[in-house]
Amino acid sequence: MKIDPGEIDRLSYLDGLRGVAACLVFFGHLVLALFPGMVSFAPHELHNPAEVALGVSPLSWLWKGSFAVCIFFVLSGYVLAGFSGRTELSVPAQILRRYLRLALPMLMTSTFAWALMVLGIYRNIDAAALVTHSDWLSMWYRGFEPSFPAMVKEALFDAFRNGRADYNSNLWTMRIELIGSIAIFVAFAIFRNRSVRLAAILIALVWFYDSYYCLFAFGALFRELETPVEDLLNRAVASPKLREWLASAVFFAGLYLGAYSHTPADVVPTWHFFFPRSLPTTAYHMMGAVLVVGAVLYCPWLQRWLGGRFGRYLGRLSFVLYLVHLPIICVVTAWCVLLLRSLPYETNAAIAMLLTTASVFGLSTLIYRYVDVHTTSLSRHAGRRFDAWLPNAER
Repeated sequence: MKIDPGEIDRLSYLDGLRGVAACLVFFGHLVLALFPGMVSFAPHELHNPAEVALGVSPLSWLWKGSFAVCIFFVLSGYVLAGFSGRTELSVPAQILRRYLRLALPMLMTSTFAWALMVLGIYRNIDAAALVTHSDWLSMWYRGFEPSFPAMVKEALFDAFRNGRADYNSNLWTMRIELIGSIAIFVAFAIFRNRSVRLAAILIALVWFYDSYYCLFAFGALFRELETPVEDLLNRAVASPKLREWLASAVFFAGLYLGAYSHTPADVVPTWHFFFPRSLPTTAYHMMGAVLVVGAVLYCPWLQRWLGGRFGRYLGRLSFVLYLVHLPIICVVTAWCVLLLRSLPYETNAAIAMLLTTASVFGLSTLIYRYVDVHTTSLSRHAGRRFDAWLPNAER
């Protein structure tokens, strides 16, 4: 049996970058739960005046979930373009494989969230009202009764159809992820000529310039032009060290754009005051994500760091960690701040963050090791079996 080329030659440093992005989403949600004023700048959500200064600082990319999600989409475009360019699977088999890769972990983690709701152990609403004053934390798991059939339908269908995410708000990205993936598969099947395919990608960039879908096109463009751009850089910049410095500068410029904050009229984004405030915050995060991924493709020290043992570990956990952390925040973080509310707020929040982080990484490791590796294998097997049942299927 032939080995599907799309299943080998995975770039460990891109997995590491995906893992870091998942951590940024998790940390961003922790900040929204415990220090929401650093994101919203709303007076009733502030616990310390320093939160405003931190919220508009260049460090705020560390908790910008929107920026991290943009990185996910660029990476998906890049990786899936490489997969589609090499695989022997038909387009329907690729779509089936992708759907199962997304849907099975979604179902698994949504079931976990549903079970916690049935047990009645969420305390996020109480924690928000009594301790953290986070409007974001108070949004979840309220206004409906837990229903197993509704949860299953949401995880396997509704999240892809309309982005519905009652049991896990992070599922809103899955509709975009699946549609963007299918677009990549279809484009590589239809446009066999590389020049025509490049033209189609450029048209998609222009057509979808103001939506997340353009990020998939950027990822595909990076994949298509990676070798020519590398050759051009080698000719134009003879020194490898200088090329590395240039890539590093692009990377930090991407982080700077990713740190841009949406602020109310009375809060000046001091570090980004010269940026047009008429542009949506997401536009800056999208530009930042494109620069970050592009820089990593050509920066050896970033590749070594992201592709190291810890980066590979984060990459393995990335999808599960992304999906499972919200219900844990609504249980562990909420219970911590309620039980420790006699302590100074900063101490309480620090303890809650440590315990929540340990819980998220511990559970993510267990789920990855004992469940997620099998769902990944199942999705790959399903793609191969689909084409085996349809021997005349063509890409």
